Amino acid sequence: MARKTMLGFQNDSEVSAVIASHAPQDGTYLLPYMPSTQGMTPEQKKSAQATAAAKFQQGPIVVAAVSARGFPSIGRAMVIQA
Repeated sequence: MARKTMLGFQNDSEVSAVIASHAPQDGTYLLPYMPSTQGMTPEQKKSAQATAAAKFQQGPIVVAAVSARGFPSIGRAMVIQA
């Protein structure tokens, strides 16, 4: 079975609104995201890593290049993502 390399979301407008309200700046976002464990105790670090691992196993997993200002063309967006 052939798989598409790019798929669309079922409700682009809804997904777009959620991303716009939760991605405060342009960049590449990962979901679920593992925040820095710097400054955590060993127990806190272990707990954070276990939580992140569970989220990765459960899904969904998303990697998204976000640009709030849009792109002048789809070709530019696909090639350089900036």
